[in-house]
Amino acid sequence: MWRRDGENRRFWKIQVATDSAGVVRRYYEDRYGYTAGRTIILVDFDAGRGSVENDIPDLPAQTAAADAATVFHAPQLDDPSLQAARILERCRASLDPWGSLARFPDSLTAPPPPRPLPRVASVDRSFRDSTLGVGYLAPGADGVNSFSGFEWFRHVIVPVYDGPSGPVAAWLARGWVARRRAPRWSWGEWTVGGWIGTSSEGTALPVLVLRDDGWLRFRYAPPTTGDDGTVWTHRSHLAVGDVTLAVTRWEDHFLHQDVPTYFRELGRHPLRGARGDTSAVLAWLEGRVGRVPEYSVAPLEIDGDWMRVRVQWPGQWCGTAPQRTAEGWIRWRRPDTGPMVAIRGFIC
Repeated sequence: MWRRDGENRRFWKIQVATDSAGVVRRYYEDRYGYTAGRTIILVDFDAGRGSVENDIPDLPAQTAAADAATVFHAPQLDDPSLQAARILERCRASLDPWGSLARFPDSLTAPPPPRPLPRVASVDRSFRDSTLGVGYLAPGADGVNSFSGFEWFRHVIVPVYDGPSGPVAAWLARGWVARRRAPRWSWGEWTVGGWIGTSSEGTALPVLVLRDDGWLRFRYAPPTTGDDGTVWTHRSHLAVGDVTLAVTRWEDHFLHQDVPTYFRELGRHPLRGARGDTSAVLAWLEGRVGRVPEYSVAPLEIDGDWMRVRVQWPGQWCGTAPQRTAEGWIRWRRPDTGPMVAIRGFIC
C-alpha cells in the first residue's frame, strides 16, 4: 500500500495485491483532490471487472464499469498498470534497499557490501547560494514516485564525479556519501545544502552547468574545506536508481507553471515595451519588505535573458480580480546568478 497526504485533506492512496508469482490480482486507487473532487478506481482480475467512480463538487457523480484489463490499462486514468508497477518496485526497494545498484554497469564501481542502513539526509538550512544556475535536479513527475519536501533524498542512488568523463569519485546513496578510498570505502552522512524550493512542497538541487553531451554539475552540499559542495553526473545515471531524477531548465519551469510569478528581489523593476535596457518603461513592478507584491506576472515567452509577460494589478493572489493589466518585457535572469523571478503559491 502507498499513501500520500496533502493540504486541505487531500490524499492519494493505492493498494496492490499480487499472487505468489507477483502478478497483480487486485488494484484499488482512491484520490481526493479537494475542489477537484474524488476518484476511486477498482480492478478485480479474479472477478474480471473494473470500475471508476468520479465525484466532483456541484456535479452529478459518475460511475463507469468495464472488464478488468480495460480499466487497468486505461490511459485516461493515467494507466493504473504503471502505477501498480511503481508501487511494487518501491516495495521491492524497501526489502532490498541496495538492489538497484545491480542495474548500474560494473564499470561504475558501486560501493560493495557491507553497506549501512538507509538514512534521511541531514539538511543545512543556513547556507543559501545566491547562484541558482541554469535549472534544477529533482524527482521526475511520474506519479507515485513523486516526493514532497526532503523525502526524496533518502531514495537517491547516483554516481558523481569531480569532472566530466573522469572516474567515479563518490556515490550519493540513500542519505550517505560513499567515497572510494584506500583501503576501503568511506561512508559519510549526506548533508544537503543550497537546496531551493520549486513549489509549495517541492525541493530541488540547483544545476549550475548543463552540457549538450549529457553532463551536468549540481550543488549537493554546503561548501566545506577542500570541497565546494558541487559534483558532476551524467543524465544517463538519473533513471537507474530507486527514484527517477530529472533536470528542469528554468525556462521550462516558468513557462509551464500556472502559478503567479514575481521578482524575488525587492525594489522597483521596469516593465519595458521591448527587449533591451534602453526600451521605454511601461510600468514599474514594485515589491516591499513584509508585504505581498502589488502585482503578479504570467510568463508568455522567453528570449534569452528577457521574458515577455502579462502583468496584473493587484497580483493574482487567491483569485483576486485584476483592476489593470499590461503586457511587456522584463529582464528575468542574470547570466551569472540565474533567475531574478520566482513563483509564489498561497493556500487560499
